Amino acid sequence: MSPEQFERPSCLTCTPAVFHPLWEQLGLTAYFRNCRNNYKLDYDLDKTVFFSCISRLVKPSSKLSSWRQRRSFITDFNDIELQRMYDSLDVLADHKDCIIKRLNQSIANLYQRDLTVALYDVSTFYFESFNEGDLRRRGMSKELRTQETQVVLGLLIDAEGIPFTYELFPGNTAETGTLMQVISRFKQQYEVKDVIVVADSGLNQLINLDRLHKEGMRFIVGYPPYIKMSAAQQKQFLVADDWQWVNSSDRDRWGYKLLPLQVDKKVQNNETKEKVAVSFSASCIGTFSQHRFNHDIKELNLKWNRAVNLVNKGKKAVAAANRSGYKAFVKVDTQKAEVNYKLYDKRKKWCGYSALLTNIENPDPAFVYGKLRQLWRIEDNFRMLKTNLEARPVFVWTDKH
Repeated sequence: MSPEQFERPSCLTCTPAVFHPLWEQLGLTAYFRNCRNNYKLDYDLDKTVFFSCISRLVKPSSKLSSWRQRRSFITDFNDIELQRMYDSLDVLADHKDCIIKRLNQSIANLYQRDLTVALYDVSTFYFESFNEGDLRRRGMSKELRTQETQVVLGLLIDAEGIPFTYELFPGNTAETGTLMQVISRFKQQYEVKDVIVVADSGLNQLINLDRLHKEGMRFIVGYPPYIKMSAAQQKQFLVADDWQWVNSSDRDRWGYKLLPLQVDKKVQNNETKEKVAVSFSASCIGTFSQHRFNHDIKELNLKWNRAVNLVNKGKKAVAAANRSGYKAFVKVDTQKAEVNYKLYDKRKKWCGYSALLTNIENPDPAFVYGKLRQLWRIEDNFRMLKTNLEARPVFVWTDKH
């Protein structure tokens, strides 16, 4: 075969043609065209923003790299200017709330959206940079990037996994301090009177739950019994009486127990550093799962065996080992290193158990537990952002961008 037969024209993707009808159905074309006319912009705002979104879907990269690939689409994006891509970020920042409201209105027209359940969680997005700004700060990184700057994103989604809204916070913000800001804005914007806020145990600071309760909102949060409960409550939790057992559809032996709790404590407000009295009635729903027990005992024994092997290597090996989870089972004194049997027995006692806290009156344990288990949907959102859309490291620098 002649060399010419191996030549072919460059391959162009038709992805924009597939997504543009959805873009129009979400009302974005009309919104951005109207915005351009109102602010007399001298470039096609709708086309520029659409191109940025499509580039993120097809081949995630920096704005500069996306702009260089603008000729790889069947849709003609040749006239888009790089500087206008950055300029459009300023417009998006200025109109963030209006854009989100328009999206939510359009999404509500696509399916019967449930506004009574809102799932919340936070994650971090890092910059490959050490230079701090108002938003770019060093903080507790969920990706173990403690030396690099980051921002904290609080995400609120519906029961189907579709986002309601989000907020960005400085990278050194404690996740417990983000919950009320996002929830309060959501409730105000959409005039939601009855909403159940679902969050994991990392966000269930008592002061947050107290504020939710006082504002008339219901909550379902993770409540690790061996961490959150007093010794007396733990003892009552493990008593075999009053446990209800059911056989689930996946052949799991599943049981639950309902414990009424009255919370009366003084806790520190992380913002003001003052002691605040919190008081509310709630129900603790303890659960046991045979599947969870099998998983927990396997993980526990794996860590225990690693700890035993480390101790057998001697004290120097223990000192040189990194701070992994299994090292918690190692005790070190001036003479020797040994494994912590007491901690192992305590962890083993709680294998298979979990608990949640809710202020729903007369809660149905199966219903409440099912809502908490939907938190995987928000983790799936973060997975898509970070893996599929490669949202980190972040390449833009200004706070607006």
